[in-house]
Amino acid sequence: MTQREVDELLEPSIEYVRQLKSNPAVMRFHLSYPERTNQLRSPLLSTNDIVFRLLGINDRFAETKMYAQFRDGLIRSYLNNIRRGHVLVNGNYSTLLGNPYAMLLSTIG
Repeated sequence: MTQREVDELLEPSIEYVRQLKSNPAVMRFHLSYPERTNQLRSPLLSTNDIVFRLLGINDRFAETKMYAQFRDGLIRSYLNNIRRGHVLVNGNYSTLLGNPYAMLLSTIG
């Protein structure tokens, strides 16, 4: 792949990181758990749950130091995943190449 093609491939992931950094609604979407969204009385099991609930109560929570530290840590781990090859692509999460060695042996007989 050329540098331009890599930049095109990574653009949705980089834009998502920008939105996570600047838009609390995107952070809330990122943290939402479909099975827990409507259960306000469910226990708070993680920092994700706490931040998700507090953002739902008041968007001004996004102006706090706790939120900034949480956001920066989440973005750092998200960028590390991108560096490992976990990028957003249109479509589904199919595996492109599961076992390249076995595929190579199969193709050359």
